[in-house]
Amino acid sequence: MEADERKYQEDMEKLNQYKERAELSNQRLKEVNDIFEKTGQSYEELKATFEKDSQRLARENERRERAIKVYFDSLNALRQEKRQLLNCEEEIDKLREDLSKFQRDSVDLTTQKTDLNNKIPELEKEKKAFVSSRSFKDASRVSNDIKDIQTKITEIEEQLVQVNENEKATQHKIQTVVFSLNIFCLISF
Repeated sequence: MEADERKYQEDMEKLNQYKERAELSNQRLKEVNDIFEKTGQSYEELKATFEKDSQRLARENERRERAIKVYFDSLNALRQEKRQLLNCEEEIDKLREDLSKFQRDSVDLTTQKTDLNNKIPELEKEKKAFVSSRSFKDASRVSNDIKDIQTKITEIEEQLVQVNENEKATQHKIQTVVFSLNIFCLISF
């Protein structure tokens, strides 16, 4: 019986040791469980914060996208307005070149007309001299020269009228483009 009792004592000791280990394990398990519960709560709080931050970021992203769209729309409008300004400037430059050409043409034609008008009195004197010297053939030639000059003067006057009309039309176009440009600048800026 002693052997049974020793065996009983050893079994009891083993059971007590097992019980102590089980209680320690149970206590550790409770501690780990508490840690998991706290960690779970922290994760839930983080999850809620993350969801709020995600929603806030989504709103910010939408606002940023709208701002980017407005920026690029404004940039494209500005580029288009710049092209329009450049086109107006090019048109004004071309019209000014045309105006300058018409003014030069007008001066040239006026000079030619003046020169031709100055020749007529000399030719008239020459014609009178031929008539008085009875050189009618030469007088007729000079008379034809005078008629040719008068025809050239008439042609030049017609050209001057056309050049002056073109000059006035070009000045009007320049004023119209400048006016449009001023209106454009007032509206755009």
